[in-house]
Amino acid sequence: MDRRQFLTTSAVAAGIAAVGLPAASIPAAAAVDDRAPAGKNSIDRIIADMTSDNWRNYRTPDKPWSRLAHSVLVMGNIPRGTNAPDWWTKHLVDHRYLDGDAWPVIQPWFVVEGAPWNFNERYNTRVRISPMRVNILEGNTWKQLRSESLGGGRYNTDQTEWIDDGDVRYFGSALDIKPPADRAQGVYHGWGEMFDAAQYGIDMNKLRAVHVAVDAKLVVDDPNQPHYGNAALFGLTVGADYKPSTIAQAEHDPGMAGITWYPGVGQNSSRRIWADWQTFNFITIAEARAHEPGGGIPAGEIYKNPPPLN
Repeated sequence: MDRRQFLTTSAVAAGIAAVGLPAASIPAAAAVDDRAPAGKNSIDRIIADMTSDNWRNYRTPDKPWSRLAHSVLVMGNIPRGTNAPDWWTKHLVDHRYLDGDAWPVIQPWFVVEGAPWNFNERYNTRVRISPMRVNILEGNTWKQLRSESLGGGRYNTDQTEWIDDGDVRYFGSALDIKPPADRAQGVYHGWGEMFDAAQYGIDMNKLRAVHVAVDAKLVVDDPNQPHYGNAALFGLTVGADYKPSTIAQAEHDPGMAGITWYPGVGQNSSRRIWADWQTFNFITIAEARAHEPGGGIPAGEIYKNPPPLN
């Protein structure tokens, strides 16, 4: 998945066309911002997001990156080519990044998907997504990267093919998306900024944990039409990817032809979105439900030294 297009509130407010999305299709950002209030997240919530089942098991059985019914650590807290999963490396043509050097780039992402039937269309609902946060534990110190820019689009169900830019508008710094009503129409796959950790004074060789957080809630689409509160069924998954550089693209043999993306850090267990703000978390803990090959620290260390909750 090539996550290099960004939609910025400043560009929208100025009437400038964002990359890949006509300016006419994006209403100007609202003057009043809307963010989740403090106190919506907790250490227990972070751990539960990695140890629970998905809210629905709608994954694609034959796709290794989407087959699981729960959280997974792919490269986990070991951002090195030597820790990339076999299903990705065995088809790789260029092996230059498979050594022991730490990959310096990280990018957060999220996926919103509907239930596998189309009644969501009748509920006049959008999903509001807040700016994303990436917290990196370097040694014993958490360092936060905040992504105020969000990009994304509609993808096929297993997120290998871009379909279109999706139905998107802004409310302040939040992104209001109209996800596909059901999985047969695809999913909305969005992402935050791509961070080169070294530029922020972070040494990925000293990385011990990664935490990604994003807030989401259901909102009214058309205020002149009836709205049904929590009736809509949408779930959210959050995770992150490592990359060896901000411009690197992988080259694979015909077994994975056209796949240019690099393996993920991992993803949480998806959870249903409600009309009240909730924080959705991914974190690299050993108790994650699956490791491919993974790598994480014990959850007990998170209780002793938690990441920023907001």
